[in-house]
Amino acid sequence: MNYPSDVSGKLSDFAGLVYFPLFLVSVAEGVRWIVRRRAWELSERAVWIATGIVGVAMTLIKTSSPAGEVYRTVMGIVLWPVDSLGSAMRGDGLAPLGRAGLVQDRTDLFALVVLCLPIWVGHRVMRTRSAEAQSEAPALK
Repeated sequence: MNYPSDVSGKLSDFAGLVYFPLFLVSVAEGVRWIVRRRAWELSERAVWIATGIVGVAMTLIKTSSPAGEVYRTVMGIVLWPVDSLGSAMRGDGLAPLGRAGLVQDRTDLFALVVLCLPIWVGHRVMRTRSAEAQSEAPALK
């Protein structure tokens, strides 16, 4: 076991699996707000769908070479502005468009167990919102 790489790689998998489902729900909520669609509350269904998407994506990226290559390309594009900023600050000009690194390690799939956390967080947020809405509702006479 390569201590720094293996540990940090597993930790980043855990963090990503907790973060990205909630991030997807937040992006969808933000887009609906920007286009001024009817109010959209965080729902358990939305969190389940986002969590499923992230779980399937992780599984494909870690087990399928074509999916891994798509991931490397997309992440290379996403990271290019940050890479270019650092390169420009060093005086090297813009960085070339590259591809992100990826270790396809099937043992990373054990991290999928943490997908229960974004579902738990979504459930807690909904329960809190529901309690707040009930306490703000006018009492019926």
